[in-house]
Amino acid sequence: MTIHDQLTMLVPVMNEHIFPAGYKELAWRLLEPRIDGQVIAPILVCGDDCDLYCTVIVAEITYKKDTIHWERLDFDVSEHKDMARMQRQFGLQIDWIIGIPPMTFDREEYTHCMLILKNAIDAAPVVRRST
Repeated sequence: MTIHDQLTMLVPVMNEHIFPAGYKELAWRLLEPRIDGQVIAPILVCGDDCDLYCTVIVAEITYKKDTIHWERLDFDVSEHKDMARMQRQFGLQIDWIIGIPPMTFDREEYTHCMLILKNAIDAAPVVRRST
């Protein structure tokens, strides 16, 4: 499978309807604005497996007083990916994606957009994948 194939099959990790319990909460906890600091948050995962064990795209996010910065988008290439490791932010192996510039967001706009996204995902009808 090519990298292009892997990327076209990615889905947002925030949708609890297709992911194991806890993924949505982990994603939102890492993505929600905080006072300050830096996290690595999973944002997209392989739609075939819907877990952290396949292709995972993460965002390196820096929280500042008035702005939120997505410094880089990266592939998590850790051999033993799991929720506990992602929660601890320990033992992650990242392959940085070259050529994607950092993105800076106004804190209020970011918070508002995340709330809209969260509400839209929560309100979306459940669509079951056929096996």
